Amino acid sequence: MAVELFELVGDDDRRFSPYCWRARMALAHKGIEADYIPVGFTEKDRIAFSGQQLVPVLRDGEKIVSDSWEIACYLEDAYPDHPTLFGGGIGRGQARFFHEWAPHMSAPIMRTMLKDIFDRVRPEDRDYFRASREARFGKTLEELDATRGDYRDAIDKGLAPLRAL
Repeated sequence: MAVELFELVGDDDRRFSPYCWRARMALAHKGIEADYIPVGFTEKDRIAFSGQQLVPVLRDGEKIVSDSWEIACYLEDAYPDHPTLFGGGIGRGQARFFHEWAPHMSAPIMRTMLKDIFDRVRPEDRDYFRASREARFGKTLEELDATRGDYRDAIDKGLAPLRAL
């Protein structure tokens, strides 16, 4: 059985999840052939076998791995004869820092692009996307879009630790 990566898909087969792209890039870097399985927001049944409702999900034979970080670590450990993702323990630690830091940036960044994503979500997923994101952020997508410029300072502040490197 080939390696399979279940990943989020939008309208016109757009793959826009940064978490899925992390897993896809890890597979590509390691040179591991995979089948990429599109999953819409409302197709949670397609990944029910994983025991959770989020993508990416990697299936490698009997092994099921979810979460982009866990997928990268699994690929690094399971395929040591392929190019390394981390280059050793120090590199893994640096990658872990980025993995932990990136979500702090996601809220202000997401607020600037939610409406753009909504406009590219498959029609059958739009009601779910709108309801879940408006509940998460406490505003309509249109209200968030109208204030997208307000989050530039938060994004700039979040990038400060990287400027110090």
